[in-house]
Amino acid sequence: ELPKVSSDTGYAASTMATDGTRVFAIFATGDLVALDFEGKQVWARNLGVPDNPYGHGSSLVVFEDILLVQFDHKAGGALFGLDVKTGEPRWKTPRNFGASWASPRLIEVGGKPQVVLSADPVVAAYDPRTGKELWQVKCLEGGEVAPTPAFANGLLFAAADHIRVVGIDVSTQKVAWQQEEDLPGVSTPVVAGEFLIYGMDSGGIICRNAKTGKLLWLHETDEGFYSSPLAAGDRVYLMDKTGLMHIFAAAPEFKSLGKPKLGEEAVCTPAVIGNSIFYRAKNHLYRIGS
Repeated sequence: ELPKVSSDTGYAASTMATDGTRVFAIFATGDLVALDFEGKQVWARNLGVPDNPYGHGSSLVVFEDILLVQFDHKAGGALFGLDVKTGEPRWKTPRNFGASWASPRLIEVGGKPQVVLSADPVVAAYDPRTGKELWQVKCLEGGEVAPTPAFANGLLFAAADHIRVVGIDVSTQKVAWQQEEDLPGVSTPVVAGEFLIYGMDSGGIICRNAKTGKLLWLHETDEGFYSSPLAAGDRVYLMDKTGLMHIFAAAPEFKSLGKPKLGEEAVCTPAVIGNSIFYRAKNHLYRIGS
């Protein structure tokens, strides 16, 4: 029996991953598949149907020869480390937390890799080679967690809708700052220089001091944001739900640099390859650039 999903999420909300040889995709049914570049199935497995409101949304990440799968849901989830060639589990770490639509974030601390996951109520880090938990901070209790953690300059940034956005010092595993207003709902924050920037579901772009969490500016917009911002040099690109791209300066005051229109609804975060930006919109796939 197919799980119930919202129209905003659907059955294929998760971003795929690739190891350069295979492409991996996961669906709201718990089905996970690996394909070669010609589209031929290499392996497939089912992780069980996740019990999530809205539907499954966590994206896949490849570390070395391990496919990392964040599979948090109401019935008790897990972090899976699967062999990219066979799909067989290298390890499985139980996660008895709430549902989450965030994706794993790979970071490096003290020269060693960590994979960080956020869910209600914790942010937790694991060894991506073994699945061993390294640390956890309880800071997102009671919230719906969709933004993927961001990381820069020793601070990890996590958020839960209607609850808070926090900056965590990964060296001490302590909350360095937290704010409970003007929060990201779905949009993952980006760090551009000294600024932490994100869009809000109901409309508005937020810029905070990344080190302190202080609100520097709020730029009001007519539409809200599901997609996440991209930083390129001193510019930030953020597309609203209607397909209007907001290009602005990474600066202590809001400065618009352009507002081109895609021409149709767009809720996915774009991908950048070389000098081109790729957008998955409601009905088309776009490439902009050269």
